[in-house]
This record gives sequence, C-alpha cells and structure tokens, in this order.
Amino acid sequence: MTEVAAVVGILVVVGILVAYVLLRRSRGRRSSSERAATAPAPVPGETQVTLPVDDVDPDAPAVKRLAADAAYRVMAERPDVAAVVVLSRPGRVLARVERSPETRAAVEFPTALLEPHSPRHRAPGYSPDAAGHVDAPVGFDERVERPTSTLAERFDLPDAVKVRIRDPRDLTDIVRAILEGAGLQGTVDNDVLRYGNEVMIVLHVPPGSPVRTDDLNSAYIRFQESRASRGIVLTTGRLNFHDLRRRHALAPALRHAGPEGIQRMADAVAMGADPLAFVAEVPLDVR
Repeated sequence: MTEVAAVVGILVVVGILVAYVLLRRSRGRRSSSERAATAPAPVPGETQVTLPVDDVDPDAPAVKRLAADAAYRVMAERPDVAAVVVLSRPGRVLARVERSPETRAAVEFPTALLEPHSPRHRAPGYSPDAAGHVDAPVGFDERVERPTSTLAERFDLPDAVKVRIRDPRDLTDIVRAILEGAGLQGTVDNDVLRYGNEVMIVLHVPPGSPVRTDDLNSAYIRFQESRASRGIVLTTGRLNFHDLRRRHALAPALRHAGPEGIQRMADAVAMGADPLAFVAEVPLDVR
C-alpha cells in the first residue's frame, strides 16, 4: 500500500506540473494573439486600413505590393490623409506609408476606375499619358522580351501557381493557374474562364501595346452572352482610362484590369487570400 500511495503521489505531482505548463503556454499564446490583434492608435491625419489577410509576413514582396497599393488608393481618394497604416485582420502592421511630394503628385489622379501602380523607376503613380494609357505596376516586367523568356516570367508568381502552368506563354493558362493555385475550380472556354456567376475574359494583347476598341467591344459581347452577373476583362495590354470610365459607367458589372490585376491575383494566392476579391482592386476596411 505504501508503494502504491507513493506512485499515486508522484503521478499527481506530474499531472499538476503538466497542467501548469500547458496553462502557461495557453496564456502565452493568448497574450501574443491579443498583442497582435491590438492595432496602434491612429494619430491625427493618419488612417488605418485592414486587408482581408491573416498571418502574413510584412516583408514578403506580395504583401509589400498589396499594402502599397492599398495605401496609395486611400491617399488618392482622401487628400486629407497624411499617412496610411495597413493592417492584417489580426491587427498586425503590414506597412505605413506617408504622403510625400512624390506620392502627392502620384495620387492626384482619381482611383474610381484604375488602381495605383508602382513602376520600378519612380513613386507609384496614376497619371495616364496623353493617350490615356496607364503604366504597368511593379511585379510585371515590361522589358523587351528575350528569346528565352515567357509571359509567365514577367510576373512574380508563387510556387503554387508556377507548378500549375501548362503554357507559360498563354495568358489564359496563367490566369487559370492563378485561380487553381487558390483552390478554385472553374471552366475554360477558349479565352473565357467561368467561376460560379463570375466570368473572366482574357484579351491577348502584346505587353505594353494599346488595347483596341474592337477587342473591348468583343469582350463586352462575350460577357453579355455568358449571362454572368459579374465579369472582368484581363489583358497585359495598355488600357485607355478615358474609354474605361465611359464603359464602366454604362456597364458597371463588367470591369477591366491590366497586368496589375493579374499580379494582384497572384499576390493574393501567395497570401492565402481569394484572388477573385483582389482582381479589380485591393479590398479594404477603412477605419
């Protein structure tokens, strides 16, 4: 009996120690989570926006691109904002972007139709050229195509997308691979991809070349024939802002995006987010 009692006593002590360790770990995780979910208090002239992402690395290229995209979009829409703090859903700071003379000039162009771009050689800008075309964003390589390069290599794609690409020179296949990289399964009919009640119409235009009016008209007809409730036209060509403003006013259910929209979808996949929610613009929760 004495030996049994001793064994029981040891087991009780061990059980207490195990429970204490587990309790400490649980409190530590909860405290860490609470700290992560506590966003810094905004200061005058500063606005906080939340991206629909959870645990992501602020230093990851995809996160940097989308955070900058979000910040410049807010500053374009709100001239009174001096700085934008971009947060994840748990409250982690992903970026803080201050308005500077460069960004002030960059965001003077309205973003109702087109989102901010981040060319490698200057601050993110919205301004179209004399013909109404808008520059491609960071993450898309506009350099003259080398004989050994492919269209897919011009984008910064996560591995989950790269392994699903069958034809790296075909934009339709690249878009399909991006969506499948997020676990989305749809149907592909020539250059029209359908996911539920949303369609994506791909226009094959050489990177940097203007998109013709006839191609946009044809895309609109295909959208109507699909009977989908929403649609988006994707291309690596250069879209005319003034033409898009008119088209979006007449048919708001059909949006358009250049290579920035395709890159944004790929970045969403890299962050574990829904690429369809990012293709037209970065979805934001503004505080």
